[in-house]
Amino acid sequence: MLVKCPNCLPKEGINVRELSPNEKKILIDLTNQLRLFTTKYLIDSLSFNHRDAKFIAAHVNLKKGLCCNCNFEQLENVNCYCPKCGSFNFNWDESEI
Repeated sequence: MLVKCPNCLPKEGINVRELSPNEKKILIDLTNQLRLFTTKYLIDSLSFNHRDAKFIAAHVNLKKGLCCNCNFEQLENVNCYCPKCGSFNFNWDESEI
C-alpha cells in the first residue's frame, strides 16, 4: 500500500506491506510505550529501512480515533487522513485486530 502524508516527507510516499494482526498489536503496544521502540521493532524485526520505520512509527495512533498529529478525536476509518490537519493515520484498534 502506498502511504503519503501531506505534512511529512517523503513527498512521494512510502510502500508499506500489509501487516499481520499480531504485528499491528505489537506496534500499538510499543507506540504506547515510546515511539522509538516502534521504530526499532520495525527495523530489527520487520526489516523496514530507517526512513520508512520512522514514518510508520510517527503515524500509528496512540488511541483509535485520535489523530497522531493534532489529537482530533473523531477519526473513523483505518488508514485515513485527519479532516482537521490532513495527517495520515494508521487508525488501528487492538480490540478489532
